[in-house]
Amino acid sequence: MLIALWSMRIWGANAGIVSGLFAAFYYPFVQLPPYLMTENLYLPLFVAAMMGSWWLSNSGEASKRFGSYAVSLFVGILWGVAALTRAIALPISLLASLWLAVRGQLKLAGILVATIILVLLPWTVRNWLVFKTFVPIQLSAGHDLYLSFGPSGTEPKVLGHWNWGSDVERPKLPEGLTPAEQDKWLRQQALACLKSNPMEAFVKRIPRKLANLLVPFYGTASLPNKLLTSLFYLALLLLSVPSLIKAWKSKDHRERTFAELVLLVALFTVTFHAIFYGVVRYRYPIDALLLVFVGRWWKEAHCS
Repeated sequence: MLIALWSMRIWGANAGIVSGLFAAFYYPFVQLPPYLMTENLYLPLFVAAMMGSWWLSNSGEASKRFGSYAVSLFVGILWGVAALTRAIALPISLLASLWLAVRGQLKLAGILVATIILVLLPWTVRNWLVFKTFVPIQLSAGHDLYLSFGPSGTEPKVLGHWNWGSDVERPKLPEGLTPAEQDKWLRQQALACLKSNPMEAFVKRIPRKLANLLVPFYGTASLPNKLLTSLFYLALLLLSVPSLIKAWKSKDHRERTFAELVLLVALFTVTFHAIFYGVVRYRYPIDALLLVFVGRWWKEAHCS
């Protein structure tokens, strides 16, 4: 519904219906609901927050309907809750705020950042009381660094996954450490690996991480699953990428700002996961944004 609404606001009702229908039958998303995965909460929050950030760049319309300050406050709440669901939403939200500021919406960007901080603050205080150290969202910096740059694993690698054992050696944590101490130990091990062999720990792994992120399916999926996922994924790329490029070059402010924001977030997401660790499902927020562009493809094909 959010994807349909966003496409509708830029390219009209029929374009929104087409984007919404494509999203409803997009096979990777059809698979998600039966699983206890953060995507089922994060994706709608992410799309809503992104749509709100884009709407703020067209602040005239936002002001007429609800008042741009109120919209900025609401969007900040969405970004804050999204960050509590998946921590990567925090740098993305700050990037979107910076984009707004560069586009001349400095006050709205400031309200956005302040609201995000206020939403995260109770959880950060809770973390301080529990872990006795500053943890903005989750105690996983060491875990993530080790999983990204730790010693190479020896188990068979699986396409679309970045795992303990296969890609990175399973850590042997010392006994008796608190959660904060465990995370610190993992961080130290990761940094030691980076220092001893930066080429292996960082550069040589980027192609595999990038492939894991951008490949259509998980290597462990069944053949019918792989075929369906690949079909929908390739169709999405063929329909949306040319539309994204055309929207980016457009003189229409609404679609140009939309394309700018999507490109900025997509490039950051791909770069982030190529450096750290890429998994197929971490690409799904980009897929959700590209689904909006299917409406533009339909409008262009219908008009021609």
